[in-house]
Amino acid sequence: MVKHLKSWQESNVILGIEEFKILWREYRAVLEYNEPFPMLENISPYSWGRLESTLGAVNYRDGYGGYRYTPGTVATAAYLCFVNKGHCLDNGNKRASLLSAIAYLTLNNMFIEVEWKGLYDLAKLIANSSRSIEEEIPIVAKIIDPYIVPYDESLKRSLIASAMVWYVRSMETGGW
Repeated sequence: MVKHLKSWQESNVILGIEEFKILWREYRAVLEYNEPFPMLENISPYSWGRLESTLGAVNYRDGYGGYRYTPGTVATAAYLCFVNKGHCLDNGNKRASLLSAIAYLTLNNMFIEVEWKGLYDLAKLIANSSRSIEEEIPIVAKIIDPYIVPYDESLKRSLIASAMVWYVRSMETGGW
């Protein structure tokens, strides 16, 4: 498990809809590719409500204060799976799921050190899986665990750069 997991669990910051919107604005250009990624203003209140409900399912705490999904890798995997398979948006659910995981990690001073193509391929695997969300989460957690590292601003720049390179290459080859 992640080296800093114990301190992470003690000071876990959950991802709410407002934090999600802030990071949506920050990453939107990178998420666009050759397929439009919705502008915040163009998303219906119904979709925002579904997304907020989906984030709430991941953030749920029982009557004793325990999280439904252990903060850290498991919660990151839960954001990936719930947002991806929840189909909250008319378009962009796989990319929104990646954004939710990156946002959650960023809020907790962590990051996932993977090139964008690898992240997007993972999102496609989750979307195409016949497993339920609950079955998918532990599998995804095992996949991403080795790549979660303490946050460093250069890692964000590196991820954005890899997304842009991937976008340019996909345009040269005529698609993804």
